[in-house]
Amino acid sequence: MGYLKETGQLTPEKQMEIEQKINVSYQRLLTFEVSGTGGFDWYGQPPAKVILSAYGILLLSDMKKVYEIDSGVIDRAYGFLRSKQNSDGSWSLDRDMHTWRQLSSNGRLPVTAYVTWALAEAGYRDSAVGGAINYIKRHLSEAKDPYVQALCANALIAYYGGNSPACSDILAKLKGGIRISEKEKVSYWDTTIQGVTYSSGESADLEATALATYAFIKARYEPSLVEKSLHYITRAKDSYGGWHSTQATLLCIKTLLEAAKSFSSAKNKGIVTSYINGIKVESGFEEFTEKNSDAMQQINISAYLREGENEVRLEMEGEVNVAYQIVGRYYIPWSELSELSEKSPPLTIDVSYNKTKLRTDDTVTASVRIRYNEAMPTFMVIADLGIPPGFSVEAADLERLVSDHIIDKYAITGRQITLYIGALERGKDVKMDYRLKARYPIKAKAPSSTVYEYYSPDKSASTKPIEFQVE
Repeated sequence: MGYLKETGQLTPEKQMEIEQKINVSYQRLLTFEVSGTGGFDWYGQPPAKVILSAYGILLLSDMKKVYEIDSGVIDRAYGFLRSKQNSDGSWSLDRDMHTWRQLSSNGRLPVTAYVTWALAEAGYRDSAVGGAINYIKRHLSEAKDPYVQALCANALIAYYGGNSPACSDILAKLKGGIRISEKEKVSYWDTTIQGVTYSSGESADLEATALATYAFIKARYEPSLVEKSLHYITRAKDSYGGWHSTQATLLCIKTLLEAAKSFSSAKNKGIVTSYINGIKVESGFEEFTEKNSDAMQQINISAYLREGENEVRLEMEGEVNVAYQIVGRYYIPWSELSELSEKSPPLTIDVSYNKTKLRTDDTVTASVRIRYNEAMPTFMVIADLGIPPGFSVEAADLERLVSDHIIDKYAITGRQITLYIGALERGKDVKMDYRLKARYPIKAKAPSSTVYEYYSPDKSASTKPIEFQVE
């Protein structure tokens, strides 16, 4: 909303719509504060976590710039973080099963850098933050991975404004580790460690790239590399308009907004015409102007496609500098899916029922087994279990799974049960049973069930739909 206001694009109607969404998000965020501590947790349950409390401060301080919130929430979280700070100015990793523990100082440097960045961005400049900055500078040589380097760079730049030898040193380190593809005109960073919230693979690389690019923009460093990194970020957007996971999406949006404030779009004036297999798309893009060049435009080319290969050609008139992406969706029959499946996927899920033919008011038991197959443990695994049409879930069974610490939390909607499982390790399968009750006669299939890592959703697995017959 701040960007729309600065660029004169915020209408009263749009402001009302955005403020309603911010209010919902704000109220939701407050539910994660752990009562009596000021800190934050995944589910708002004790003990509060250091990184999640810093994460909460980052979100709330950004929100405060455009919406009136209770500043006391930020101050309480800061009070919690001060209570957890070590005498040398650092913060310790208080979460198990994170690759940061394998780093020197048992992961203190990235944790301290992340917390310090959050506090400095929120405007804190007292002795606690100063002590953390000194810790980062003393241990800067330990920052070997681009993800850690980017966190350190953002902490130092937020505190000093980029005017410090330490800022110059860490930015030079980041520049030395950048990957550049001259052919595709992109640059990016890849990481060998997990992200802040346990992401890995493509999601963690996106986070590292967004963090490093954000630091470069704030420090006004290497604008040509920034442009290539922004191209990498924009082209990495998924078909749903995000960047694969919540954390990667937040960091990418934060970086793009900062870039939009720093780089002028005045040269984006012109027309882009689309041709599919040599045929001009009639309902194409609107003309790009200074007012709309930062807005995403979409066109549907389905009617122009043919079976097999298709050629897409874009012709530009004027001075247009925009990124583009072609996204397609397709259907694969379940009978063919097994041929395309990985031989050793990161996750597997099996869902079976003790019967599929029953009468109204009968109860059926579902048995679920979730297996994690990778060497490095993971955290924040989500399972979406399909509910057959016409069935209700015996919620008491799910409450028992929570009390037995098999799952952390659950939510029930009309079509699925969402289970928050938490930590998973190879060789330690998660097994559970729950009951469903048939409410009325029907013949239908239960929706597919899926398991995935919340912050690395490309690591997922699904089950085939199962048909039920109720008489």
